[in-house]
Amino acid sequence: MSIIKDFTFNGRTASSFGVQLADNSEWWATPERDIEHISVPGRSGDLLIDNGRFNNLEITFEVNRLTDGRALSSLINWLALNPGYQRLSVSDDPDHYRMASFEGMTQPTFGQLKKSATVSLAFNCKPQRFLVAGEEGEQIVAGTPLTITNYGDDAKPVIVFNNNGDTTTRVTIVDSAYPDDRLQLGAAPATGATVTIDSNSMEVFTTSAGGEETHDGRAAWVVNDTWVDHFGDQAPFITLKHGHTYTFNGLQGSTLTIYARRWEL
Repeated sequence: MSIIKDFTFNGRTASSFGVQLADNSEWWATPERDIEHISVPGRSGDLLIDNGRFNNLEITFEVNRLTDGRALSSLINWLALNPGYQRLSVSDDPDHYRMASFEGMTQPTFGQLKKSATVSLAFNCKPQRFLVAGEEGEQIVAGTPLTITNYGDDAKPVIVFNNNGDTTTRVTIVDSAYPDDRLQLGAAPATGATVTIDSNSMEVFTTSAGGEETHDGRAAWVVNDTWVDHFGDQAPFITLKHGHTYTFNGLQGSTLTIYARRWEL
């Protein structure tokens, strides 16, 4: 008996609509690196310029309608009514997920009496396969250092400060490859406030104890920066580099949670 595959888009499975995933082989595709090829007269071979990123890729799933005539229509409506990047995963790769936007479907091929159909669904995906384990927050409190080693590709974490009564929130970050240098982040948010630094979207915002959210300038969160190049040039939006180990320490009366957002190709 064959194993029935499934996919989940923004929290809903295809099987919940009575639809079976027939082919998901493109899930395992590898994105292309963004490299410019420049032909130089008089020089054999192209000049390559690496832009330091990977391109999006299109992934197509082939699905079958299994139950009644409304199943496929219900699924398409769900996909189309959730625009932009949403979380996409498949049942036979439980350790990863992608961020994907639904692009559309091909014309269905119907079976007898239209009680079955085959159709291809296209998703525009970010190049990363994010690790589910990378979503789990790792927390530090005052006097207890946290060490993170990034075994995957370069990751852009989310850092969350929770102020529990500290007058000045500080955290010092050290890369073990450069132990004499350090980056210190901090500010003085109101008691009970939560500050989130998202290195991927490059946003800093504060949520007050009452729930009001405001966006902050990033400069206020860079207290002491002696090594911008080790983390990238957009502090406090840091990058955890492949193979590097980082230590976070130095809080006073607050807690800090790191969501590493590790990923692989």
